[in-house]
Amino acid sequence: MKSKALKNENPRARGGKRAGAGRKPQAATLLKRKLADRRNAQAEYAFALLCKYMRHAPRGQAETMAQSEFRAACAQRVLDQVLGKPMQRIEQSGAVKLLVVPNDGDA
Repeated sequence: MKSKALKNENPRARGGKRAGAGRKPQAATLLKRKLADRRNAQAEYAFALLCKYMRHAPRGQAETMAQSEFRAACAQRVLDQVLGKPMQRIEQSGAVKLLVVPNDGDA
């Protein structure tokens, strides 16, 4: 008498996949996509708010120093978002020494 595994022509068969078992396909990917969409919507709103504050000065009254500084800060943030932050220059004076320490595992 042949075993049940040999009837299916696979000597290692032990039952097979159960319906509904295991991680659902692309569950993590779908969650990441949903969170990214929400984050993008919030970022667009924040950018629009910065642009609004940057453009609109108070009407009918003199702008205070704090308000003008706030508008300038908003303009700087908008520029950083659109153009990217500028690279900072680093100046080095004097000699540069390089110290190489051998790893005991490599020897």
